[in-house]
Amino acid sequence: MASKPRTFRKPKNALEEKKMLENAVPKSTRSVNKWAMKIFTEWQSTRVTKKPETPKIQGLETNIIEMTAESLNFWLTKFIMEVCCIFYFFIVYVIYFFFYFFMILNFIRGKLGWL
Repeated sequence: MASKPRTFRKPKNALEEKKMLENAVPKSTRSVNKWAMKIFTEWQSTRVTKKPETPKIQGLETNIIEMTAESLNFWLTKFIMEVCCIFYFFIVYVIYFFFYFFMILNFIRGKLGWL
């Protein structure tokens, strides 16, 4: 019994490969990654202490792409702790604002008989 010859796709050139790789990541994921990199580089440039406590960790001046896995782990941990604190205080501020706003609104409703 004769077997059928296998059929493969035609080889892709470099431009087609690049386009296929770009389209493999959803657009929303690309935009979120771009936003995260922007926040990280902003934090990286404004952080006062850029030298780690341990000598085998690279300094924060190193580009994120060139960092070792150990250095990246160290600095991303610091980044998440420090950025989350900023967002935490912002969220608490917003919650308190709305809490007091609705408390005052309910007080006014009660006084003016809008209930």
